[in-house]
Amino acid sequence: MELAASTILSTTSNLANGHALGCDLLVKQNTSATVTFSSVNNGVMKAIPTPDADQIPYTFVANGTTLNLASAANLLLPAGVSTTGTRLPIGVTIGNISAASAGNYQDQVTITVTVR
Repeated sequence: MELAASTILSTTSNLANGHALGCDLLVKQNTSATVTFSSVNNGVMKAIPTPDADQIPYTFVANGTTLNLASAANLLLPAGVSTTGTRLPIGVTIGNISAASAGNYQDQVTITVTVR
């Protein structure tokens, strides 16, 4: 069984180096599972609606582990049944924006949970 969801990292406001946002991902499973995170833009935010050379790097942390989204990254969840699920804190911190032109930027991160 596989379940996927996407979230778009997007900004139309003024960013600053080190600006951080977070949320929790709640996974309910009754067996071991793999959580895969993949980025459309390989771990950077690109200008929209027309991507150009400008990029804004960001750091993506899931459950305390910094993930390199240049390619798909996995977290392994152990087997176990929990009525409340496994809560994975997610954090995104904006990197150096000094080289980026003013504008709107985004990336899309897809999260897929697969039973092992």
